[in-house]
Parts: sequence; C-alpha cells; structure tokens
Amino acid sequence: MKSEKLMKPKYILSFLLFILSFSTALYSQNNPNDILNRAVREQNAGKDVDAINSFTNYINLIQTNSEAYYKRALSYHKLNMLKAAESDLLKAIELNDKLSMAYNILGLISQNSGDTVKALDYFTQAIQIDPGFAEAFNNRGYLYGRLGKYNLALMDLNKAIELEQKVPGYYYNRGFLHVQTDDFKNALNDFTAAINLNPDYALAFLSRGMVHYQVGNYSDCIYDMNLAKKLNPSYSVEADKFIRAARGYLE
Repeated sequence: MKSEKLMKPKYILSFLLFILSFSTALYSQNNPNDILNRAVREQNAGKDVDAINSFTNYINLIQTNSEAYYKRALSYHKLNMLKAAESDLLKAIELNDKLSMAYNILGLISQNSGDTVKALDYFTQAIQIDPGFAEAFNNRGYLYGRLGKYNLALMDLNKAIELEQKVPGYYYNRGFLHVQTDDFKNALNDFTAAINLNPDYALAFLSRGMVHYQVGNYSDCIYDMNLAKKLNPSYSVEADKFIRAARGYLE
C-alpha cells in the first residue's frame, strides 16, 4: 500500500487561510458588537427597517443592553410604530431607570395618544434625571400651554431657550404661547428669532404673518404670507386668505 502523500506547505497555508477567512466571516455575522455597530450605522443612514432587524438580532443574543432597546425604539418611533416603540422604551428604563431620553419619548407617545397626565409625568421624570435636558423642558412647556397652564408653560419654554439658544422650534413654541395670551409683541419677537435661526421656517413665517395681520401690519403680513407659501406650498390656501384680507385694508 502506498503511503498517503503529505500536503505541500503552500497548500497547507492556502487551506488554513481559507478556513480562517470563513471562520472570521462567520464570527463577524454572529458577534454581538458587530451586529450592534451595523444596526447603529443603518439607523444613522436612515435605514430604519434594516436597523430594527439588526437591533432585533442583537437583542436576541443580548437581552440586557438598555441602549439597544432605546435605539430600536427610536426607529420604531420614526416609522410611527408607537406601540412597539413604547414597549422597547419601557424595557429600556426597566434595565436603566436613568435614561432621560427614553422618558422624553415616552412623554411624546403618551401625548400623541391623548394621555396628557402620563405625558407630563414622563417629561417631568426626564427633567428630574437630567435638569439640563432642554428638549424635555420644551415638550413639557408646549403641553402646559395646550392645557391652558400658561405660567408653567412660559417657565419651561424660557428654561429650554436658556439651556439651548440656537433651536428655532423652542422660540416658535414660545411665540405660539404668546399668541395664546394675546402678547403679540413678544410673539413677533419669538417668531422673528425662529426665522433668524432658520430662514426656511415656513410655519414661523405663516404664524408671524397672522400676528402682523392681527396688529394691523398689513404690508408685513403680505410679505410673510408670500414667503410662507413659497417655502411650503401646502400653506397657500391659508396664506392667500390673509393676503387678500390685508390688501383689502391697504386699498
């Protein structure tokens, strides 16, 4: 019987390299950190469906990472899958009750469903955990305003702007609050501040135009309404109503 020939060294090396590359690819596919990193990249790229699938694959391997549940909830929330988002957020704070951002989004979900009491509680918890959380102050302030609690609303919105002075939406919300309390001078100031920060803020132009009309600044009203409908054609019907009415006073 002839003895089996041993593989030559170069063939052994090629074989081992093949096995190593295969093993590395397999490890990468099943390594939790790689899966989590892929999920985050997909989420950052706006591929939320893919991100959800990747976060799910990760969670199937690791059930104790609060951040994974929180991030999957972000994608669910973006896709308006609110029940799934809420479930993940509750799991996230069960694992880590210091996730202020999770409480903030739970507040938005509760507000969307009409449960304003629960929404206020969630926003407040977010603020208690992180007293520098400007967005939570803004969200709670906006909700207080909707509930007619204007003093509390103004305090929160002032705080949001104190913490973050470059967010157009915070000024807009405070301007809207001033409209609710007939403080048109400060409303104009805040809508203007929002526009200065974001010159393409169509809703701020529309709202400022309405206030200009209210106080008799008809030329300014027409100017703002024309810009509002140019920036967002869906505002055209409403803007044209004010333009016609303002022109009626100027003729």
